[in-house]
Amino acid sequence: MMNLTNMRIGKRLAVGFGIAVILTMVISITGWWASQALSTASDKALGEGSKALLCKAAMLDNTRVQAAVLKIATAPDKEHAEQYAAQLADIRVSLKAELGEMAAKASSETSRQLVQNFTAGIASQRETNNQAIQLATSGKRDEALQLLHGEAGSKMAATAAMADQLSDWETKKRAEAIEEAAQILTKVHLILGILSM
Repeated sequence: MMNLTNMRIGKRLAVGFGIAVILTMVISITGWWASQALSTASDKALGEGSKALLCKAAMLDNTRVQAAVLKIATAPDKEHAEQYAAQLADIRVSLKAELGEMAAKASSETSRQLVQNFTAGIASQRETNNQAIQLATSGKRDEALQLLHGEAGSKMAATAAMADQLSDWETKKRAEAIEEAAQILTKVHLILGILSM
């Protein structure tokens, strides 16, 4: 059997160089894998965070819709009502875009279902809001206000609860992605620690 002391210098150098090349390759592969895995995990965490923020923005626009409808119902004259109606139309366009983006970004069945529930809640509110606007513009302001404070308020509370569920889900998924990134980093430190011994 041949041991290192019996080898010629050329063979010893070749073995040492081979070991150094193998270790360098292992460290390089580990670094590449870690970089890819961390990049994927951080992208996932950022994506989930942006979904939660998008949900909050949609709920804010939904609140702005309710405020605009209330302004229309309590407008002192037709000119103000038309001004508020124009604002309402702009807000609804923004809300529709946010809902579309939320639906497009929903990556799991649970997320898709939560977005559908939220969208259905907003659609239900829209019907009630449109009824209130029709009542207010036809001179039935008191009935419009009752509808807004009663049924529309209940629907808004239900929609807000749906938005909270969706936001909580996305926040949970973001936390999971961050935990995944932390676990990858721990594995990399472990591998590199073992290789450095």
